[in-house]
Amino acid sequence: MLFTTKVYGNEIMPLYDNIIKSNLITNVDNSGNLKIIYDITSRSDSTSKIVVTTYFEKKHLGLFWQRVDTGSPNDEWVTTIYSSSYNKTRTFTLPENGTYRTTVVYQVHGTDGTVEEVTHQKEVTY
Repeated sequence: MLFTTKVYGNEIMPLYDNIIKSNLITNVDNSGNLKIIYDITSRSDSTSKIVVTTYFEKKHLGLFWQRVDTGSPNDEWVTTIYSSSYNKTRTFTLPENGTYRTTVVYQVHGTDGTVEEVTHQKEVTY
């Protein structure tokens, strides 16, 4: 499989047919409220939907990650948007102090049946 890449800032990123840009920003306050800022934009003329999957993990013993109970199926949030962009802020209250990782998977479904996927991960300590 052949991938085309571009250099953006100091990162090398793959070029996508439909995804124009994607990002994830997280921060946590002193009360454990984790703020998640989603940002993805794709081509409006070739995108049928965007599926956004979010899950949280806590680091244990400094060695391994374990999923955090969100009360949702599979301890993940899945949102489907029938649009070419998704820019939203959500919050999640962390259950206890520690180091947490937020993973967001953006899946952009093209009108031609293709699916492009990009994953972002951010860590915070509370």
